[in-house]
Amino acid sequence: MKPYRLPLYLSLALALLTGLTGCSQPGTGISEAMPPAKARTAAAPRAGVMQVSFIDIGQGDAELIRTPQGKSILIDAGDVDKGDEVVAYLKSQGVRHLDYVVATHPHADHIGGMNAVLKSVPVRQFLDSGFAYGSKTQEKMLLTIRSKAIPFKVAQQDDHIAVEPNVDLLVYSPKKPYLKNTDSDPNNNSVSCKITYGKTAFLFTGDMEEDGRARMYSAQPDLKANVLKVAHHGSHNGTDDAFLQRVKPSIAVISCGKGNSYKHPHKQALDALKRAKAKVYRTDLQGTVVVTSNGQTVQVGGTPVAAPAPVSSDPVYGHAKSHIYHAASCSRLPSAKNRVSFRSAAEAEAAGYRAHSCMK
Repeated sequence: MKPYRLPLYLSLALALLTGLTGCSQPGTGISEAMPPAKARTAAAPRAGVMQVSFIDIGQGDAELIRTPQGKSILIDAGDVDKGDEVVAYLKSQGVRHLDYVVATHPHADHIGGMNAVLKSVPVRQFLDSGFAYGSKTQEKMLLTIRSKAIPFKVAQQDDHIAVEPNVDLLVYSPKKPYLKNTDSDPNNNSVSCKITYGKTAFLFTGDMEEDGRARMYSAQPDLKANVLKVAHHGSHNGTDDAFLQRVKPSIAVISCGKGNSYKHPHKQALDALKRAKAKVYRTDLQGTVVVTSNGQTVQVGGTPVAAPAPVSSDPVYGHAKSHIYHAASCSRLPSAKNRVSFRSAAEAEAAGYRAHSCMK
C-alpha cells in the first residue's frame, strides 16, 4: 500500500514545526526545532534504581524508563487502539509528565498510541526518527505536537543526552541521508538508542532490519548491553548472530501480540538468541516485563515496582522480610519481631523498601 501523502497545508505546518522551508515528503528528513524545556522530576521508583517496563500492548512496542532521580522516558506507544492502555500504565506508575518521548519510526504499531499519550501527559521533549512516512497516523501525531508546542528534535547518530547524573541516552541511528529502497525504509531508519545507568545498559532497536544494522556497524558503536529490546517483535530480519555477538545481552525482551498474524517471534530469531545464551522474555507470554537496574546489575521482576508514596517526614515501619514499609497508623503494621524503624519514607526507600498502599 502506498503511504498517504501529506496534504499541502499539513506539509507547510510541519515545515513551521521543524524549521524546514520546503514540503515534507515520504523519505525526507524533519529538522531539529525547539530547544529542550526545563526538566522537572517526578517521583522515583526506588532510591538508586532504574526501572524499565516493556509494556504489554499486544502487537507493537511501548517502553517506559523511570530513572533513579524520577525522570520518565517513553519509547513508542503501541497502536492506535492501545493509546489509552499506555496512558493508564503511565498513571499506574505515578508518571505526571514525560521528560522524553521517543518515536522510533512512523509505523502505526509504534506511534498509533502517541496521540492519546500527548493529549494526556505533558511532554518536555519529543525525539523523532525524522523519516516522513506520510501516513494519517503520523500526520495526527505531528499535528498534536505542533498544537501543543512540544519541543521537537530529530534524533541522529552520535546524539548524546545526559538525562541525569549517571544516566545517559546515546543514539546510534538513524543517519542522514536516510536509507532508501530497502525492504522497509521506515524500519531501517528506526531510532536505535542505548540508555546506560552506571555499569548497566539497555539497547532499544525499534524495528531495525539488516540494512539499518549494516549502516550502524559502519560507525563502530559500542553496542554491548545487559538488556536488548529485540528488534521488529522478534522477526527473522531483526536479529542475527552477528548483531548479538556485538550486543552480548544477558536478557532479551520481545514485544509482540499473542497469536499475531505475523507469527512473531520467528524461529530464526529465537534460535539466534538461544545461541547467544540470552534469557528471553516475551510480552505475549508473560505480559508486561519489568527490568530493574541498581547501576551494577539488572534483575527481571514479575510485576512493576510500585510508584512510591508522597514524601513524609513522619516515622515509618518496614517489614524485615517483605521490605515493604507502612505508616504508624496502618492496620497491617509489621509485628515487633519483623519491624524495622525508619525516620522517614525517604530513609526507608534509600534502604530498598517500597511503600504499602497505606502510604498513598
